[in-house]
Amino acid sequence: MDGEVNYAKQKLEKVNKALDEYEQGKGLTKCQPHNEADRYVNMKQEEIRKLTPEELGEAAVLLAQFSYHIQRALNEETSRVAWAEDEVKRAISGEVNQYQGSSYEERKLLAIKENEYARKMDYIRSYAKARADRLGYLSSKMEFLARMFSDLRQTKKREFNNG
Repeated sequence: MDGEVNYAKQKLEKVNKALDEYEQGKGLTKCQPHNEADRYVNMKQEEIRKLTPEELGEAAVLLAQFSYHIQRALNEETSRVAWAEDEVKRAISGEVNQYQGSSYEERKLLAIKENEYARKMDYIRSYAKARADRLGYLSSKMEFLARMFSDLRQTKKREFNNG
């Protein structure tokens, strides 16, 4: 029992390492969270009005970087979901039709229930999917917020130049 769980963890670690190496080979380094972006996400309207064009530009860049970070995290979880789904399919491929059920999905769940490795992979899939669902639209929302700060920066620069 523990052997199957450890095997599942080892395979996940191996896949994560391979994907990290692939990204590094493409020049994509690991992103670090941007706690500074949180300041702008939660900033009140009065505070935003007081920002200079330079500060608005910096905010836009930080928010765009944060959007990138969120998108990378979402991509990691999405790839983990796909990998775990494939592992489950491989693990139960010869067992599914041995079970009685009204649908393929029901037989698949029964096969997963009886296969330790498939259960662990399905848990990984479920957990990664929940994490991906939480990240859902955050990247595009951060990108939108970055554009808003950038647009406000342009407006303030024009006002400064015209008046």
